[in-house]
Amino acid sequence: MTTYTTTVDAIEDDKEIEILAKVENKVTFENGDEKYRVRDISANTFTLKLWASEADSYEFEVGQWYHFSKALGDTFDDPQIGSNHGDLEAEAKDSFSVDDIPIARPETSKEDIEDGEDIDIIARVDNRNEFEDGNVILGTTGVDGGQFDLKLWNEEASQYDLEIGQWYLFIAAEGDTFDEPMITSNSGNMIEVPVSDIS
Repeated sequence: MTTYTTTVDAIEDDKEIEILAKVENKVTFENGDEKYRVRDISANTFTLKLWASEADSYEFEVGQWYHFSKALGDTFDDPQIGSNHGDLEAEAKDSFSVDDIPIARPETSKEDIEDGEDIDIIARVDNRNEFEDGNVILGTTGVDGGQFDLKLWNEEASQYDLEIGQWYLFIAAEGDTFDEPMITSNSGNMIEVPVSDIS
């Protein structure tokens, strides 16, 4: 079993690091350098930089989780990681054992959802409904069997690619109790981690 323990806070200048992160976007510069915005398991965003001379060796998919190893830390400005002279290794990950995630496993349920408050919660996506205004409502079931909705606002919906039948650890979702308790994507700050072994 692999436990992914590091987050952006562990990045040190000129030191190798092993970190789990989701690729969120990519920018390519005229000189061939590439920068990816990535988000760690604790929902912190940071940058992965590939120098032009090394960029052709890598191809990262936006929306995909990766286990990065031998990344080189850079703290000159904001913390970021680099390709370490081509030594960077990256393994795409489609799902994680919930016990491998380096945060305390949430024991939260529908009853713990509070209005306007962040919540970490494990749930299975059961169905998806898209509306004319671009908003998306996903029906979910928590570990305890409680059912509640996850709302993705139209300007954030494209950020999330959630599969029907998959369990996720939703980190930093926002509670909404205006009607029935539900969670939202929290202005795009929610992060979703596909998990298995949730029993």
